Amino acid sequence: MKFQDIHTHPGEVFTYVHENFKQLDMNRQRNNYRQPSPLLSALVMHLLSALNRSEYKPPVTIGLLLLNIWVHMSPHPYLFGYYLSDIHQNCLRPDLIISRFVNHGELMVNRLLLSSVIHADDAHLYFNMISLCWKGIHLEKEMGSARFLKLVVYSVVASHTLVVLSALALDLLDCDQSVSGMQSCAVGFSAVLFSLKYVWNVDSPGQSFIYGLSVPTKYAAWFELVVISIVTPNASFVGHLAGILSGCLYVRCLKHTALLS
Repeated sequence: MKFQDIHTHPGEVFTYVHENFKQLDMNRQRNNYRQPSPLLSALVMHLLSALNRSEYKPPVTIGLLLLNIWVHMSPHPYLFGYYLSDIHQNCLRPDLIISRFVNHGELMVNRLLLSSVIHADDAHLYFNMISLCWKGIHLEKEMGSARFLKLVVYSVVASHTLVVLSALALDLLDCDQSVSGMQSCAVGFSAVLFSLKYVWNVDSPGQSFIYGLSVPTKYAAWFELVVISIVTPNASFVGHLAGILSGCLYVRCLKHTALLS
């Protein structure tokens, strides 16, 4: 089914950005707005088509799509007092976040939160925005714009905080950096997408097709977590898992609280 295939798109990847990944253009020092690549042009056409077909035009989802695309395309994206053009200076990196908080009592908002709207390359943005558009249209219609916005903000804060705390816990257990991820440098909206996926699918009685396999839709996020970690070795297993756990926490404990309802 087309619905299920898009719903569980394998491109949702919370990408690790390593210093030796030259193709990711770590320091996006751009003097002018980027010329749209064929992939970005295809993304815009796909989003316009999807939104045009939908009777409901979700304002929060549209705003999030525009924000992510603007940050990716702008030569000097500036948001909440931070320039986001340099991935290395803004990626989610647990050791630096912890160090700044412990030594100076400061939260690195750009790394902890704004890293979610930075994407490593055009393909990363393409797959994440298609997934966000599909989930946003349906979830925002079901939940209402205000509640959906709260869910998105919660998912960013909760999932990225869980990534940092997980890295700290594994580091205290003397796990290798390759396991703890203390010095990992990650960007992207995928942790949020996994949270939204869990919230959307948790009560679904249907089946979804992922990589040609039929699995119960309510377990799709968990199945995709394992599959992506196998087929995309540089994807963050911890990042995706943190997204699912934040969605689980929302559904089981926080969904009906005054703050998020």
